[in-house]
Amino acid sequence: FEAYAIQVLQAVRSKVQAQELTALSWDQVDRVMERAVTRDVARRSLEGLRHAGLDEKSFGKGHDYVSVLHDLEGRRVLEVVPERTREATDTLWAAIPEP
Repeated sequence: FEAYAIQVLQAVRSKVQAQELTALSWDQVDRVMERAVTRDVARRSLEGLRHAGLDEKSFGKGHDYVSVLHDLEGRRVLEVVPERTREATDTLWAAIPEP
């Protein structure tokens, strides 16, 4: 079922839509998404990474933010952390090992 819920999350524009289509609570949808992202990030290799970027994304009514580290050339998300703080930025940069 979790694989189905992940496919729904990838197909819709919001967690609320995923919640309606899967009959899960918002918290359950959020946990499914968090586990999927955690698994995907753990599998990703940083081999070939040349240029990384930081971004912040809001969700909900625009008051909740996450900070995102992404590969600018490969167009892939490397890491996501809650908040848009200096500490969040430090955590993201620490995810990239020294060459």
